[in-house]
Amino acid sequence: NDVGDNTGDPGIALSGTSADLAAALEGITTYTGAVTLNDAHTLSQLKLINEGTSGGITLGDSAVQLVGTAADILAALDGVAPYSGDITVSGLATATDIEAIAQLTTGTLTATLNAGQATLDLTAATSANFITVTDDVNVTGSDQADKLIIQNGADANVFVVDLGNGADEVRIEDGAIIAAEGDRITITDAGDVADSDIL
Repeated sequence: NDVGDNTGDPGIALSGTSADLAAALEGITTYTGAVTLNDAHTLSQLKLINEGTSGGITLGDSAVQLVGTAADILAALDGVAPYSGDITVSGLATATDIEAIAQLTTGTLTATLNAGQATLDLTAATSANFITVTDDVNVTGSDQADKLIIQNGADANVFVVDLGNGADEVRIEDGAIIAAEGDRITITDAGDVADSDIL
């Protein structure tokens, strides 16, 4: 039924625009019906819809780019598949959040890893990953085309990178490129471009 035809049955299927569905389901916690979006959604709309129903969600456009916090993106895409839109995580994100988001889209994931994360495991990722790290971290990659940006880390900088079998790229600070075609790379200096041959 269209949103306006809802008779109060918590299991009735709904369809309509993303705006109307988000407004109808905002604050609802007991809805179980399937929801079909007839147009492209925003992150906030999809989050409200997903939080408002435990039923399946059919998107009008599964390639919409999403930009927002890790928490909002995870809430919006929980159980939604397939998804192919690019995702940009605003602010810093934990390794756990990045690993989870990387399994929710086949688009490109752009994120900055919070400092103090010992490992980042992207082996299960379906996304191509563009990750910035600012602290010592062991990174395991996927078969996707990943890019890793390494900025100044702690004093005892030791980055261990294994970016899998994709057409990968590692950049140190302002752009020096180290090829990473599935090879394990250990960086033991502070990431200065002039010293980027110290591996």
